[in-house]
Amino acid sequence: DTISDDCDYALLCRIHGQTGELLYKQALFQSALSEYNKSYQYALKCNEIITAINFYEQKAKCFYNLGYTDSLLSVCMNANKMYRENGDDKAANTCLGSVVFTYLQQKNFEAAAKFLALYEHHSYLNEEGIKAYDPWKLLYVYKGNYYLGIGETDSASYFFRKVIGECKDLNTKISAYKGMLNVFKSLGIPDSLSKYALEYCAVSDSSIKTLNSTTIGKMQELYSYNHYQQEKLRSEER
Repeated sequence: DTISDDCDYALLCRIHGQTGELLYKQALFQSALSEYNKSYQYALKCNEIITAINFYEQKAKCFYNLGYTDSLLSVCMNANKMYRENGDDKAANTCLGSVVFTYLQQKNFEAAAKFLALYEHHSYLNEEGIKAYDPWKLLYVYKGNYYLGIGETDSASYFFRKVIGECKDLNTKISAYKGMLNVFKSLGIPDSLSKYALEYCAVSDSSIKTLNSTTIGKMQELYSYNHYQQEKLRSEER
């Protein structure tokens, strides 16, 4: 009961946050958005401001996958502002990765460079963290695409190859292979272009198979998690 005075909003925000993450991993982006919105609202109700901003920020990745560029930029810049207002400048800059990506897509390399510098040098990103946490290796994809955009293909190739060699996350590797395809396309080297085209297709196929093979298990996990949390709430209300 979310109306009662003793409602555990801290627990509710985490239930919906976990649900949102599971839905996101199954590419159910609209449903994930709904859960992240609930998480944000419940976290505000229990005055967990930084937690609330973090849940709000998660909406950006959903908008990215839905292709809603304006909404993506709006969420990232609002999250950036809210983190700063609450004294966490590093978190504010850590959420700028999607902003960098968007400006690169728009070929606005001046704006991309500005936000890339904040994202790389004034955030929670660091060398040790990037090695341990594959999603942060997107930094190298962004740098590769930036250097490719300004015509520095050697630097672009270096960062794309770094991701391909070090990253285990298939989606991030796909972005790097796509980057290498664009490098050799711009250089007009057909043999290398063919090689990376085949590797790009192979990694894409692996990513699809991995998603399909885990879908049933993840949805069962989602059901079991929600069932457990609902039972826990009921027992606490008794």
